[in-house]
Amino acid sequence: MKHKYLIYALLWTGLAAGATSCDEDEMPQKPEPSPVVDSELPEGPKLEVGTELFDLKPETSVRQQIVSGAGDYRIDMLDTSIATAMLDGDVITVTGHKYGRTDLVVSDAGGAYKSIPVNVYLSDELQLSTTTLDLTLNMGNPGVGTVTIVAGNPPYSAVSADTQYATVVPSTVSDSGFDITGLKEGGTTITITDSRGLESVVTVTNTYSDSPFSNSDLETYKSISQEGYFWLQGGDYNIARQGAPSSKRYWATPKKDEIITNQPEGTWFFGYYASSKDSPKDRFGLLIANEKPDLATVGEIKDSCYIVAYDGESGKWIFQGSKKISTTAEVIKVENKLAWITFYTLQEDVLYKGCFTIRLP
Repeated sequence: MKHKYLIYALLWTGLAAGATSCDEDEMPQKPEPSPVVDSELPEGPKLEVGTELFDLKPETSVRQQIVSGAGDYRIDMLDTSIATAMLDGDVITVTGHKYGRTDLVVSDAGGAYKSIPVNVYLSDELQLSTTTLDLTLNMGNPGVGTVTIVAGNPPYSAVSADTQYATVVPSTVSDSGFDITGLKEGGTTITITDSRGLESVVTVTNTYSDSPFSNSDLETYKSISQEGYFWLQGGDYNIARQGAPSSKRYWATPKKDEIITNQPEGTWFFGYYASSKDSPKDRFGLLIANEKPDLATVGEIKDSCYIVAYDGESGKWIFQGSKKISTTAEVIKVENKLAWITFYTLQEDVLYKGCFTIRLP
């Protein structure tokens, strides 16, 4: 047994001595990683199309050729409601459908792609209903006129050359037109521009008038065919409402109602009430200091006249105090038992004017 252990000891000693006698240069080393060299692939032809923009009108088509690329072309229109596209070899045909902007994406077999804007527009010119606007400054108050856009490409902007004389009401600028307000006697120009940069100019001329009504005001009032109609303009008001006898939307004496219980004796009253959904501040009436005024004759009403307001809290008409305002009234038309009565009043240098249509007794 001792002999066996001795052999093992000598064998281990020899292996250890052999290991320590090796040169360090002969020790196994971890190899350094080999550098990876990417061979450069040859570039394919650049993807090019014969236009940077497809610009066309609805129901028209435009063709363009793919000038260069890796072949096997594909196309994709992002919004096909605005325009669609077809590919025949290397020729692209785009057809417009409706006003708007989208993009056409073109790709090739090499993975290249190109996005090209598509613009479908409406008109090559900006055309207005008029390029001259004559406004009347009734009793020195601002005059308003409307310009309609006949042809163009929305959205539109409108800029006054001199805002002392005329301005554009921002809230009225739309795809169909805009309102211009004349401010003082004289004139200026308004420049309208559409989304394509097309321009048109409106020349505005303001003329002072001692009359509270313009010719267009009177024509509009006389064209009202319904009875129980009320129109008020001035300050923050621009109200046009129609009442209806069947739904008790207006009253004319001698008819009485619970909301007219405090009407002064010896007076005649017409009150426009509208519906419960209308704001109480939009309800006005005409009070005449004569129980039987002559409303069947065209001309100024000689009796004292007042505009009165309806009080929403009490549910009654106010025939006294600050809500009873002296006014000038005139019958401008009588036809088929209907009378068209205009009124106007100046309050703190602001002109309020309008018209009632009233069924005669």
